Amino acid sequence: AAYDCLTGRWSRLYARSALEAAAASSSRSVLDVATGTGDAAVAASDCVPPVGIVVGVDISVPMLHVAASKAVQSNLTFAAANAMSMPFRESTFDCVICQFGLMFLPDKLAGLTEFRRVLRPAGRLALSVWGKPEQAPFAGIMAQALGEVLPANRNELMLPFSLADPAHLLQLMERAGFQECEVQQENRVAHFHSLADFMDPYEQGGGRLGQAYLQLPPDIRVSVRQAVFEQLQSFRKHEGIAMEIVAYVASGAA
Repeated sequence: AAYDCLTGRWSRLYARSALEAAAASSSRSVLDVATGTGDAAVAASDCVPPVGIVVGVDISVPMLHVAASKAVQSNLTFAAANAMSMPFRESTFDCVICQFGLMFLPDKLAGLTEFRRVLRPAGRLALSVWGKPEQAPFAGIMAQALGEVLPANRNELMLPFSLADPAHLLQLMERAGFQECEVQQENRVAHFHSLADFMDPYEQGGGRLGQAYLQLPPDIRVSVRQAVFEQLQSFRKHEGIAMEIVAYVASGAA
C-alpha cells in the first residue's frame, strides 16, 4: 500500500500512453508484466474489446493483493510470476506492457526476449522507464540522498534510472528481436500538498527506496530527511510542491 502511494501514484500517469503505444484497444489479450499494484492492468481492462482478457503478473504477492482489490472487471486476473520466466506458452498475447519494471530485471535483454516469446507474431510491446534522477526527482532526490549515506548500495538505489538513455533502450529492444522500435519522451507534473505528503510513503517503507530508508539508524534517517527537504525547496509552489517528471515510453513489434 505504501508503494501504491509512492511510485504507483506517478506510474499511473503514464498508463494510457503505454496502452496506446501497445495498441491495447484493438487487442484481445493483454499481459501487464511487473504489474505492481495493478493500475496499468486495470486501465487495460477498461480499453480492451468486450471479449478481451487482461493478465497482470508480478513477483510480489503483497503487491498483487493490493492490485486484486482494484479489480472489479471480470476480464482481469492477477498471478504471481517471475518476469524472467513466465508460465505462458509462446505466442499467447496480442500485446505486452511493462510499466517501470524492466529497469529492475537482473538481465534486461533476457527479460525483453521473454516478453517477445509470449507475444504473438506482430504483437506489440510497450514499456515505460524513468528518466535520469534529476528528471524524476520524486524518486531521484531520495535515491541520491540515500546513496550519500549508503555508498555500497548506490548502484542498487539508482536502478530506477538505469534505462534513462533512450538510445540504449532502443538497442536492447532491437537485440531482443523487436522491430519498428521507437521511444517517446513523456513529461508529467507531480504535485504534493506538503513536505509531509512527499515523505509519508518513504516513512512507511514504500518501494525499494522506502525500505532502504527505514533500515537506516534513526540519526542517519534524520540527516537523510533533512537533505531531502533542502532539495525540495526549489520545487515549492505557493503552499505545495510541484515537479516535472520525465519518462520514456518505448514500443515495438514482435
